[in-house]
Amino acid sequence: MLMPAHFVILPGLATWLKIVIGLVAAVLVVAGVALAVRAAIASRIGRADAIACPPGIAWSGYVNINGVPQWMLIRGEDSRNPLLLFLHGGPGMPLTMLAGRRYSAEIEKHFVVVHWEQRGAGKSYSAALERTPLTNEQLVSDVHAVSLYLLATYQRQKLYLLGHSWGALLGIIAITDHPERYHAFIGIGQFVNALEQERISLHFALDYLKRKGDMARLAKLTALGEPPYSRPFEDIPKQRAVLWRAGGSLGQGCPFTRFVRDALVSPGFELLGMWRFSKGIKYSTRGVLNQTYWDWALDKTHRKFSVPVCFFIGHLDYNTPFELAERYFDALEAPKKEKVIFERAAHMIPFEEPERFNREVVRVFAPSSPQ
Repeated sequence: MLMPAHFVILPGLATWLKIVIGLVAAVLVVAGVALAVRAAIASRIGRADAIACPPGIAWSGYVNINGVPQWMLIRGEDSRNPLLLFLHGGPGMPLTMLAGRRYSAEIEKHFVVVHWEQRGAGKSYSAALERTPLTNEQLVSDVHAVSLYLLATYQRQKLYLLGHSWGALLGIIAITDHPERYHAFIGIGQFVNALEQERISLHFALDYLKRKGDMARLAKLTALGEPPYSRPFEDIPKQRAVLWRAGGSLGQGCPFTRFVRDALVSPGFELLGMWRFSKGIKYSTRGVLNQTYWDWALDKTHRKFSVPVCFFIGHLDYNTPFELAERYFDALEAPKKEKVIFERAAHMIPFEEPERFNREVVRVFAPSSPQ
């Protein structure tokens, strides 16, 4: 019996099929080897990062915060040390996969460091949250709730607060609303004034494109107009993409590829985590980057504090421009205030200059570190 025509494989097609199957097999082999190498490196880093208990603490898991399960990683070489709560930036961009001794070894010797992935961010993202948009009021309320949870759980009177970028905005609000809960505050890449910082950042990016002679990108970025943008959720990321190339987010000494490499070999990295991370960024930025974003002006509304305040300022930072942070610092009032300039860093100080960052956190906080 003759085989139906549509089952006949032509000789040329058979050759191409073998090539395709061979390529797929090769890709699978390479992927398998890469995953095995990655697993081996992550295992080695995990062993190096391990904290002996007791008296150390190395805990991760979900805590119910204002009715929403939210993920925390808590690390320290002595659980009796003072608490330090880290507020990540973004919004919606936790960098907990980079936590551990690689970037905070010295801090973990002196403090119990709490990495909290905020509502809708990272492991704290869930599809159920999509039913209701995120608001900054919710994030502020969550900061208060997390602080109370930590103080009650670890039986402390106060804790230290460290905020990065958008997290530094949340930190300023927290120490204003409830100064009795905090020993002191460090703002890194301090958010100051939405409208003014976006204007400075935009013109830095435009000047970069002019110097490069990139007329196509220059035309697209110019077409956004001046802040306030009519579509901040869509337009701000377009400007930030140029800012990364221009060195206003990361200094030349810290290539973006290092972030990717360190994240991929992190013991906390997982494929599902990548999906949550990307979904969380989109959910968080969509909720926060709206027309009310332009109303944030801490230099007008939050200038007097009851706790010591320190700003870590990257001299190359044009994400939250360093000049605005310095002007804000000069105008604010606090029992004690200090600014620390990182000459070689832009917006990502903890990862651009990790050794100095660790030393300065310990120096600023440790002299007044009662339980």
